[in-house]
Amino acid sequence: MTAPSGTQVPVTVPEGTKQQLLLTAQVFGTPYAGARSAWTTPGPLQSAVTLKLP
Repeated sequence: MTAPSGTQVPVTVPEGTKQQLLLTAQVFGTPYAGARSAWTTPGPLQSAVTLKLP
């Protein structure tokens, strides 16, 4: 899926999912009904959101 730069999208993923940033990975989103959820955009100097599922 593509969207204009800066467009936030809602994402809900399993607990333990991490978002891959340029140099690190961090736990994605906030807890929501046994999963993790957030509105997100690509990190700095990235053109896509990359999530690592558990």
